Amino acid sequence: MRSKAIKIVDFKYYDGCENDKERNEAVSNEDIKAGGDHTYHDDLEYVEGCKVPHFKVKYKEKKSDTATGNSTWNSAKWTDKIAPTESDKVCVSGKNYTIEIK
Repeated sequence: MRSKAIKIVDFKYYDGCENDKERNEAVSNEDIKAGGDHTYHDDLEYVEGCKVPHFKVKYKEKKSDTATGNSTWNSAKWTDKIAPTESDKVCVSGKNYTIEIK
C-alpha cells in the first residue's frame, strides 16, 4: 500500500497483437490519496481482441513540508511495466484491468 498521495499524469499500455507495441492513453491529472485507488473508464484503442500484458504509469508523489504544512508535487516519474492482476488479459468491450502502483 502506498504511503503517499500521487497524481497520475500519463498512462501507457502494451499491444499484444503488435509485439507489445507501446500505446499512449490520455488521462486527466487525478489525485489519489495515500493508500487509495482510482478507476479510469477509458477505451483502449487498437487492442480489441488483443492481450494487454503490461501498463506503465507516469505519476508524481505528494511531498509535504512538516514545518510549514504546505504540500508540493515531486517531479513525474514512470513506473516499470506493471502486469494487470487479471489472469485473462484479452481486451474486450467493458473489460476492467487492475494495476497497483507501489
